[in-house]
Formats: sequence, structure tokens, C-alpha cells
Amino acid sequence: GHGLCMMELNDATHGTPHCYCNTGRGGNDCSEKVHDKHTSSADSDEGSGTGVQIAFLVILLLIFFALVGSIVYMTLQVMRYRKETTETYTAFNAMNTEEIELHAGASRETSF
Repeated sequence: GHGLCMMELNDATHGTPHCYCNTGRGGNDCSEKVHDKHTSSADSDEGSGTGVQIAFLVILLLIFFALVGSIVYMTLQVMRYRKETTETYTAFNAMNTEEIELHAGASRETSF
């Protein structure tokens, strides 16, 4: 679980098992914890990946919320635009209807 163990098939070892241990592990089967002089506590096998994973998770959540916020903003803008367009068209249509009625009334009066 803490390294890679396999049989080596070369002339020097003649098929003997050998384990290549992860950083901070040692022994014949990588089951022993060893303290390496070159590694600091931040480089240890325990917990080092967790900080990076949390950082990526936070960044992804920020991007997600930014995208959701953008979609909500755009949806509200489209709804306002449609409402404005509908009101403008309705007002324009009402003005045309009044003008048509005025012209129709004026033409009736002049035709008599």
C-alpha cells in the first residue's frame, strides 16, 4: 500500500522480490515509517494532498458561483428587455390606434 513491490528478473538479483517505497516509507515491504533528512513536515505523505485538494475545491466553487451569478444576471437583463419591448410596442400600438380613430373620425366628418 505504501510502495511498489515486484520480482526483479535480472542477472544480479536472480528473481528476488524488491520494493520501491513511497517517500517517508521504508523496510522490506514499505511498512515502516522513516524520517528523511531532506523532507520537511510539509512534504510528508500525510495531509499534503489535502491542502491542494481544498484549494482546488475552493477555486472551483468560486468559478461555479460566478457562472451562476452571471446566468442569473443575464436572465434578469433579458426579462427587463422583453418587458421594456412589450411596453414600448403596446404604447406604440395604442398611439397608432388613437391616431387611426382620430383620422377615421375626421374623414367621416369631412365626407358628410
